[in-house]
Parts: sequence; C-alpha cells; structure tokens
Amino acid sequence: KNNIIISNNFFSDIECDSLIELYERQKHMAKPPKHKPPKHNNVSAMPIYRYPNYENRHFTHFRKKLHKSVLNLTKQNDIEPDWGILYKWPEGSYHDPHYDTASEKTILTTVAYLNDNFTGGATYLGCGTKIAPQKGRLLIFNGNKILHGVEPIQEGERYSFSVWWKKSEKK
Repeated sequence: KNNIIISNNFFSDIECDSLIELYERQKHMAKPPKHKPPKHNNVSAMPIYRYPNYENRHFTHFRKKLHKSVLNLTKQNDIEPDWGILYKWPEGSYHDPHYDTASEKTILTTVAYLNDNFTGGATYLGCGTKIAPQKGRLLIFNGNKILHGVEPIQEGERYSFSVWWKKSEKK
C-alpha cells in the first residue's frame, strides 16, 4: 500500500525530550549511517539494536506505545518492528531521495519528529507531499515503495526516531 498516515502529537513533549536525552546520554554509540555520501551529510545515527527487544528502562515505554499504535493506525496485525535508529541531524545535513532498501524485509517506515526548534529539514515524498517536522508528529508510509528524503537543515539540529517494520515472524 502507498498510504501516508500522519499522527500529530503522537509523542508528548516530555516523551520527545526523553528520547533526545537518551540519544545525548548514549551519543558515544552514535556514528555516521552506513550509506555513502552524499545520501547523508554530517548526520549521526544511534542504532537501537535488536529494536523489538531493546530493554532500556527509558525506552521500553516508547517501544510498546509505538508498536501498539502502529498496528492500530495501519490496521495491520501481521507486522513487527525490525530495527530502529535515533538520528541527530546537524545544520547543513540532508538525505537525498531514496527508497528504504537496506533490508528486503522492510514493508513500512515510521518517522517520529522529536523537535521542531530548527529550520528546514522537511521530509519530502516523491508523490509531491512535503511533511514539516512538528515535535511529536509520527509519519507512517511504505518507504520501499515511496521515494523520500530530507531537505537540508538550515539552522539548528533536528532529532528523529525512525523504525523499519517487517511482516511478523510469529506464527
């Protein structure tokens, strides 16, 4: 499906701030994404390894809330998270147009915007849609089928939390 779902105020300000704090506390784990430039420019990524089972007491709440809500919003009961990444996008960073093909299992992409105190950094989709980052907003779409990217951050820093979903392996 090529549906685009936007859920405003999905995460509260406190929840967004907590995820940013988690990133900053563990930023020693962050590194540039594996994609070769110029797809990303100066972006740092903190993988949430084993996302479905990542048991950080500060993170478990977000994992459960996201999983339950994505199942409800998409009306798909047969999907589960594959992996997730907290991103920090400094001024000047961007992401060229792409499809989410890092895993052949990916069938859905979610992007949660954790702040909006910056300029630029909108997510654009190949269908002509542009999504302005808004703190707490959740974007859901099929990143394997919809071309998308991130406009340059003109001023400030953008934080986001992306999760890639796959068909459930549970029988």
